[in-house]
Amino acid sequence: MPTTRIAVTLPDGASHDVRIGTGLADSLGARLAQVPALAAARRIALVADGNAGLRYLPRVKAALTASGYAASEITLPVGEGVKTPEVVAELWQAFAALGLGPGDAVAVLGGCTVWQAAAFAAATYRGGIATVALPTTPAAAMQLPCGGSAALDLPQGKGLVSAASVPVYVSCDVDMLASVPSEAWRSGLALAARSALVTDEDGLFWLMENAPRLASPACAETEPGVVVEMLARVVVAEADALATGDARSRGVGDAFAKAICRATGGKTPQADALAAGLRIAAALSVKECGLDAQAASALDDMLSDLGFSSIGPLGADAVALAFAGVLKDEGEKTVPLLADVAMPMNVPVTPARLQGAIRGISC
Repeated sequence: MPTTRIAVTLPDGASHDVRIGTGLADSLGARLAQVPALAAARRIALVADGNAGLRYLPRVKAALTASGYAASEITLPVGEGVKTPEVVAELWQAFAALGLGPGDAVAVLGGCTVWQAAAFAAATYRGGIATVALPTTPAAAMQLPCGGSAALDLPQGKGLVSAASVPVYVSCDVDMLASVPSEAWRSGLALAARSALVTDEDGLFWLMENAPRLASPACAETEPGVVVEMLARVVVAEADALATGDARSRGVGDAFAKAICRATGGKTPQADALAAGLRIAAALSVKECGLDAQAASALDDMLSDLGFSSIGPLGADAVALAFAGVLKDEGEKTVPLLADVAMPMNVPVTPARLQGAIRGISC
């Protein structure tokens, strides 16, 4: 069975292992017993969402119990509504009721949303206890290994309360990805496309070659090796960016994707909006940064092979107006574009320049 181990080193010198492969859930307890940060762990709170996390909860709990851990289940509702102080307070109370101590751990089974809530709760409970990430969506498998901020929403806005959170161990069992909803799978593909475009020329060629095989989540079951390699390439690229302090790659296409969502009244799915945002970023990079037009064309073809058909010509005025709103909200005056594949650069782009550049672009 294909399995990849990646060592992620943080800026402070700390490191942790990321495992991506098949059949990992059944050996999870034995692997956690080898993690130095979990040497004193006796109790593990297993927090899962109501989607794929709940489906695989018995299997993961059995593996932990077989290795001697006192594993207890905590199930959260599905959706962004769990990223609130009220839900976190409930988690704190559950942790206390379970008797979790400073040496114990919280294992999070699910996607990025449940991770935000559970990781925030763990980071702020008894001065912070260890977290283990068990991602069940491609996006979570790509984004959680390098950690970051676990953020909560308030009535006044999203992500206003945050805490630093880095897992001490990450285990992505690809067997669990075959059942994810199509939109969750497509979100992962869009992230993989961006990572390949802005960080790894060899990775871009690899993804171009394998895009047709990855278009459906069924490939996690029929061709798990290809999925393992896709995820591993993104994690390695993100780990390298973390080690060098270069986070420019994470933003390519984001501002355009947000503008598209605004311009279409939120009717464009996030994955499709990011794919369209990448197309706009590439086309704009050709005009503004000298990106080879063949690279932009290759990106367009690859996105099509991944299942992202063009959403058609957009109203330049509407997108430019929405883009201006995005920049104002985020206090930004530049956006990341590309001088070449794997060569991102920050460029000042005014709404007026954008309006002229995107007129006629089919993204």
